[in-house]
Amino acid sequence: TYSVTASLNGCTTTDEVEVTVLSTSAVNLGPDATLCQGDQLVLDATIPGATYLWSTGATTPTISVGTTGNYSVEVFQGACSVTDAIQVQVNPVPVLDLGIDQVLCAGQSTVLDATSAGATYLWSTGATTPTISVNTTGTYSVTATLNGCTTTDEVEVTVLSTSAVN
Repeated sequence: TYSVTASLNGCTTTDEVEVTVLSTSAVNLGPDATLCQGDQLVLDATIPGATYLWSTGATTPTISVGTTGNYSVEVFQGACSVTDAIQVQVNPVPVLDLGIDQVLCAGQSTVLDATSAGATYLWSTGATTPTISVNTTGTYSVTATLNGCTTTDEVEVTVLSTSAVN
């Protein structure tokens, strides 16, 4: 804030002006980001009194993104402008479908298959394989992870005992 006081013939007047310098570091969208499919990232370039032009065409201080791409913003304040950019990578979530609940007869087993290309697995049984064979009643769940993105599915398996027929 700059002020000036002027005096003339015993009369005094004062005026002031505030000067804001827009630095090149005033806008920082952060480091490049990786998201999982379905997630959103809010990019924020807010500077009080500024106007905005995003690479998407948006003119708001913030935008929400959820697709892979390079996003940039130009922030205008008076006759000055600064820019910043960020690369966003969206990774797919593994697809899981253990199917419908199953009913087995005593002595039978079934294979539960969670295969999703490139994923790693963790079953509720502790197994880490894409498939497991089960022959006891219970709820079986699996979490698959691919490039940091996870999804879970579960199935109920009921094994009928031989005494259930009586």
